[in-house]
Amino acid sequence: MPDYLAVAQKGVRITEDAGDEEAIFELGALEVRALTATETLDDDDMGRLITNTGAAGAASARPITLPAPGTGGKPLQFADVGPLMRVVSPATKTIRVGNKVSIAGGYIETIKPCMFKVWSIDANTFMVEGDEFAFDVETS
Repeated sequence: MPDYLAVAQKGVRITEDAGDEEAIFELGALEVRALTATETLDDDDMGRLITNTGAAGAASARPITLPAPGTGGKPLQFADVGPLMRVVSPATKTIRVGNKVSIAGGYIETIKPCMFKVWSIDANTFMVEGDEFAFDVETS
């Protein structure tokens, strides 16, 4: 598995050929926040990389609750480096992963280590950008 934390803390710059000055893709270093217990995120976490580095036990025992969705802005970025991660929507909001939508106040839970982004797409819905097969979605 890639060392997501090392990449996030240093940033990444991709060029077409070695030595090119113009970048095809560039991502500056991200502030990393490691969560090991139950936590509710807020607007200050937008643009940070949220990880579960150092966490232990079942993901259901240490859920991460998303802030109220807004419109636009930066995504929340997550790196599940194990052991698994549960992300919960606020009480009346949903999370969309591929063609699955969580119940209001429901959760998504990673089933394998992965990186993903969570975007607020309207006042009631979050959308996950990442491998849709890396998640269980609470649909009932």
